Amino acid sequence: MESEVEKTKSEEEHLKRASEVETIQKQMIAMEKKWNRTIPKSRPYFEQKDKFELQLEVKLPTKLCTN
Repeated sequence: MESEVEKTKSEEEHLKRASEVETIQKQMIAMEKKWNRTIPKSRPYFEQKDKFELQLEVKLPTKLCTN
């Protein structure tokens, strides 16, 4: 009996989470359509930004330790 209740709760939780994921995926698709031209133009900027931040993470701790 207790396992049936737990199973029912798990199923309800799964359906709730699946619904949330589906909603977020629809929002993501809508945003991708809306920003279809802007995303590819800005992608190089963010890739370069990530590269510079990684370089800073590598260099900064060594500089701090030597001072």
